Amino acid sequence: MTSAYFLARRLALVCCTTLGAVAWAGAACESGPPDGGELDGGTPIVECFYGDESAAPVGELVFLDENSQLQTLQPGQAVPTLLPPQGGKVILVGARVRNMDLCSLQANGGVFDDCQRPARIIGREGRGLRMVENDAIGFAEPLDPTTLTNYVNIPLCGNFSSSRDIDGEPYRVEIRLSDRARRSLVLSADITPFCAGVPGADDGVFAQCECECDADYAFDRTCDDVIVDDDRAAGICPAPEGGVEPACATPCPAGRVCVGTVADPAVGECR
Repeated sequence: MTSAYFLARRLALVCCTTLGAVAWAGAACESGPPDGGELDGGTPIVECFYGDESAAPVGELVFLDENSQLQTLQPGQAVPTLLPPQGGKVILVGARVRNMDLCSLQANGGVFDDCQRPARIIGREGRGLRMVENDAIGFAEPLDPTTLTNYVNIPLCGNFSSSRDIDGEPYRVEIRLSDRARRSLVLSADITPFCAGVPGADDGVFAQCECECDADYAFDRTCDDVIVDDDRAAGICPAPEGGVEPACATPCPAGRVCVGTVADPAVGECR
């Protein structure tokens, strides 16, 4: 038998193993080639396409909140940093999509610090996403919206690449989605990560997060030594060494930062 036969069989097994258990929820797992034909002497491939194959992929970002609930990610959204099993702090960002193959959906996400030139990725992660059709809203969305495995887990704290704190500062998130037919979709939004928990609470959840998400955090320092922030307002990029902080004519919108221009670092522009 040819390699095309074994490839087709492998795709069929992957799709039906992944989504067969949730067919009741509306995920398509149908036998048949994309163009109605066959591969390698009559062996069909398996499709899990949702939407219109002739249309471009569309979607929107979602995230998991501090109460383990799926939420639509709005521009300038405050997004909680949460404790994953591997430790540290992550944000959990996913998507709703249409006109893509749900059997092979891959997501790669990153958070960017726009205060640095060029903008620096300060956290990145990628994984396959398990999705389910939701005809009521016209999109496929995370299969189990309350668990972190259905989202890109972008690590943010501790962080040794950002120019400033993570907690309460604006950043930019970008998610790239792709499927086996090389359809792709890029979604981005301005966000403001924040520490979940109650300041001053006895459980110490907020205090530990505030420590780990501070720009001065280091593994060889205690939290009592870490949080020594200056008076710079959130959303104002740190001044270059020996320079002055940039000043924007008007406050930047939620999720944007005031960064100095190349011509004059003291004259700010919202980015």
